[in-house]
Amino acid sequence: MMTRRQALLLIALLALGAQDATAQRKINVRYAVVPAGFVRIAAPSGNVQVRGWNRDSLAVSGTVPQAFNVEITRQGAKVGVWSDDATSDGPAQITVYIPARSHLWVKTADAEIQVRDVSGGLDLFSITGAIIVGGAPREVYAESMQGAIRLVDVKTATARLKTAGGAIRTSGHIADLTAVSVAGAIEIVRTSFGRARLESVQGEINFAGAVQPAAVMDVINHAGPITLSLPAHTAADFTFNLYEADLQDEFGIKKRWMMSNKFKAREMTFGVGDRPSARLMIRSFKGPVAIRKLP
Repeated sequence: MMTRRQALLLIALLALGAQDATAQRKINVRYAVVPAGFVRIAAPSGNVQVRGWNRDSLAVSGTVPQAFNVEITRQGAKVGVWSDDATSDGPAQITVYIPARSHLWVKTADAEIQVRDVSGGLDLFSITGAIIVGGAPREVYAESMQGAIRLVDVKTATARLKTAGGAIRTSGHIADLTAVSVAGAIEIVRTSFGRARLESVQGEINFAGAVQPAAVMDVINHAGPITLSLPAHTAADFTFNLYEADLQDEFGIKKRWMMSNKFKAREMTFGVGDRPSARLMIRSFKGPVAIRKLP
């Protein structure tokens, strides 16, 4: 026979289960929006997938907390959970289709952000969630404290990528690239650029690929290793500023070493290839530096 205490416990568990069930709901809505407006999405946790399409409408589907809502404005749309009191209502697992030319802004706490086929500008922020971008956005600004940032075969004029402990990885064509981390690794592979600035405090920096004529690249690290893997036919002028860092050079054409009285650092310059027009500056305090030939 059930005691009074057991009955009260059962009622409490059933109430808790009912509360959890009502905290989430299904959503499948569609609205007309301006074709090149601003779309703002806020989802503290879960997964946010955004797809651009050639329609003047916004569609949202998935599972969302009760506080989730969609607001259409003259300038675009506001989607998600905007009250701090509602952040514990559960994760949002959503797919959002927006006009491809929209300017997209997404903010999450730990939700992963995936964006594809949006040709407008992107502003993406997460604390611990990963950020993944594909397609040809006008520009990309992505920041995560601990989540990874990946640009996959992206074509864009500008990319500004920043993490603390998350890794950064890019591929594609980025005219003006900045990638900054504290401890996260930075890996730039199969990425063509006009200007690039890669900077970390103690994260590993790896670049593998060709350097286009007239391109400019600045690579800065304090304690982490720097590795540049370049084709044997590379034509570029290199400038190194090394304090306690060691240098390994597989090209074997070092021209001169000199001591700088001002910085007490080792500086070296050398050229590679015929009529080099690209310029590479590598600065490291104590992290090892390696310049390798691609096989």
